[in-house]
Amino acid sequence: MKGAASSWFVVHFARPVGALGMMLLFFPMMQASRGSERFSFLVSMLQAIVKDMLPFTALLVLEVSTLAFALRLLEHDTDEYGSPFRAAMTAYAMMTLGDFDIGLYERRPLLSAVFVYATA
Repeated sequence: MKGAASSWFVVHFARPVGALGMMLLFFPMMQASRGSERFSFLVSMLQAIVKDMLPFTALLVLEVSTLAFALRLLEHDTDEYGSPFRAAMTAYAMMTLGDFDIGLYERRPLLSAVFVYATA
């Protein structure tokens, strides 16, 4: 029984916390790298890029969330848009990767219009 409890702890707690910790270590590691003469220019450049990307990222999040909300209102009973999270992931995949179900949009003209408006 101890093995099952340990496995549960690793899967449900340790891995997510470890993944979050690795993501949070990126910026402190960049600050530590500023002291090195070889890395200081690269770190300054990365910080400027991240700072300049924030308005674009905010606009992208707003666009994806409004598209996900519109698609969820139109197709709330399908698997792709059944929950708010799935609708957001489907809208993101549709806008960035071009991944969508063509049959769903052929059957619904209003859904096709929203799709064309959001991706054009």
